[in-house]
Amino acid sequence: MFHPVAQEGSGEGRVVVEGQARAYSLNLLNRHEVVNDRAADGTAFAVVWCPLANAGVVYGRSYQGRELRFEASGGLLNAALVMRDKETGSYWPIISGEAATGPLAGTRLEGLPRSVKAQWRDWVRAHPDTLVLSVRGAEHVRDDPYAPYFSSRLGFGNLAAIDRRLPTKEPVWAFEHAGGRFAIPHRAIEGGGTLALGDLWLFFYRPPGASIFLSTRALASKGRFVFQDGAWVHEPTGAVFDAERGEFQGSAAGLEPLAGFDTFWYVWSLTHRDTELLGPAL
Repeated sequence: MFHPVAQEGSGEGRVVVEGQARAYSLNLLNRHEVVNDRAADGTAFAVVWCPLANAGVVYGRSYQGRELRFEASGGLLNAALVMRDKETGSYWPIISGEAATGPLAGTRLEGLPRSVKAQWRDWVRAHPDTLVLSVRGAEHVRDDPYAPYFSSRLGFGNLAAIDRRLPTKEPVWAFEHAGGRFAIPHRAIEGGGTLALGDLWLFFYRPPGASIFLSTRALASKGRFVFQDGAWVHEPTGAVFDAERGEFQGSAAGLEPLAGFDTFWYVWSLTHRDTELLGPAL
């Protein structure tokens, strides 16, 4: 299980790897964007943060029988990070989800769906023994050069959404499922929300008024989610959603994390023109 976590505002990023807690400062990742790491069981993974896309993800690093080391290429696709691997020189746009050029072109990135951005105070309360990424002795820096960008309604380099169903920098949670691309605005799932997609029921949760730096909780199940007595309940198991912990408490068998990530509407929709919008607020 991988749980990357980030502090609201100035940003701290943290992760749990097979029972061992690790943390990555978002402000520190602003300067590096990609961290190649390894779990205690030997699993190689990369923690990726793209500040322009407001997207934090964790990817596996093993592809076609080789272990790759990723780095920021210096290139962007619709304002989102394009990685490069040092072993083959292939380029990997994180929004399209697969290598675009090089020997591994067409290879899909393996997203690890348990990634979470959260405030440091909440993370360290749950994981007091967490290990923290340090770069030249610094675990965190206060300076955030992207603050003006996040407070602006403009996209990077004046990019704007062509699809006007949402404003250019509307925060969304975006994902792919069964060959389709989908996005749901943050505002539609504050306090929780559920919908059916094919044979699955999906559950999304964001605290009301939450910062865009906090992760959306997204889960899938064959059974329904219902709101009753002031709480969200997984109907087949009776497990109740704990908003403070961001998870269902009790026997929540059959619940699986839904792979996807938070980002801005213009970043996602410019890359995926066929995106379907979801959510009761639309």
